[in-house]
Amino acid sequence: MIIILNGTCGVGKTTAAWLLLDSLYGSVMMDADHICATNPFVLKDSQREKYLNDTMMELIKFHRKNGYKNFIISNVYENSSELETLLQNPELQDEKVFVYRLTGEAEVIRQRIIKRNTYDVEWELKRFIELQATLDAYNETQEIGKIIDTTNMSIGEIVYTIKRDILNSEVR
Repeated sequence: MIIILNGTCGVGKTTAAWLLLDSLYGSVMMDADHICATNPFVLKDSQREKYLNDTMMELIKFHRKNGYKNFIISNVYENSSELETLLQNPELQDEKVFVYRLTGEAEVIRQRIIKRNTYDVEWELKRFIELQATLDAYNETQEIGKIIDTTNMSIGEIVYTIKRDILNSEVR
């Protein structure tokens, strides 16, 4: 099974992914920010996307050989073609895949980003605004993940919502 957490910075993707990892036996969490951290960092580059997807596929294959069955991916997919590039890999054709787009009210996400106190808060705030606009506009025409509004949710509630959705999908 593959669980993809999509959304802007500050929305709770990585924190939720860590909690999902703790609660799903036989799981591996892959945070794209750490898998493909590069210097210089090029925000949108087709080569970077290919590099990231190829790296994730190699990691999935490696972990599968070592008995892991569940993969949690935390990344920002700005459109469905970026997401499909990963999901169209022949290695994933028989996988159950669940994609969630975490979102939230701008002021709440802004406060979360400030609270993180990273080295470049201003860049993250600017990037959040850009991503939120891009994802909102794109979601009008095509879905890039089942929306979960994290505004008034704890990380535990976010994970519970995701796990409940997965269980309900598998029961049908």
